[in-house]
Amino acid sequence: MPFIRCRTFLACLPLASGVWVLGLLGLIVGGAGAAAGWIKVALLDKHPLPVQDVVSIFVNAITFSLLALFSLIGVVAGFAKKHGLAVFYKRMIALQYVLMIAALAYSFYSTFRPIDDSVVERCRGDSEDEMVLQLCAKGFSLVKGFCIFLFAFALLVQFYAYVLVSNFAYKLDLEDIAGVRRTMAFPDDFKKAGNGYGPPYLPYDYQSSRAV
Repeated sequence: MPFIRCRTFLACLPLASGVWVLGLLGLIVGGAGAAAGWIKVALLDKHPLPVQDVVSIFVNAITFSLLALFSLIGVVAGFAKKHGLAVFYKRMIALQYVLMIAALAYSFYSTFRPIDDSVVERCRGDSEDEMVLQLCAKGFSLVKGFCIFLFAFALLVQFYAYVLVSNFAYKLDLEDIAGVRRTMAFPDDFKKAGNGYGPPYLPYDYQSSRAV
């Protein structure tokens, strides 16, 4: 049973809609973060950074890429309405949440740790590109802040997504159980419908059975 109960998304939409909408939002956020992260990786060849910053950039790029991938699964789960897929997506959100918290904490450490001016100058080189200057700058900058903002926003979205998909999976599980009970309670109706449950339905001729 979900630890937080909810029956609708934004108090008016079905849970399935909430799952795929938040999955789509996670896909957009993850795609934006991944694009920014891999662009930074491409800049490292000409603008070297300390090991701590390089690790942070790679971790952020990988984490956002996984967010986009897992969110795509969420979009499919919302439309497919399959219990197994919803449970799998819920577990992926939990794993992704832990990774994002760790990546965000390391980003704070990498952003605000003290560095020498010589490291900054070596990173900048002769470049006048604004993105490069902000990437190599000490402390907080727009480029670094964008990543931190995306992480914070993604954590809020994923928390709500986890609550929704937990309730969605629970709802689908109850519907599956109810369907099995109906099948067991009225087996002849399912046989007549020809839906594959049990052996084919054969009518019983009472008069013929009494013939000598």
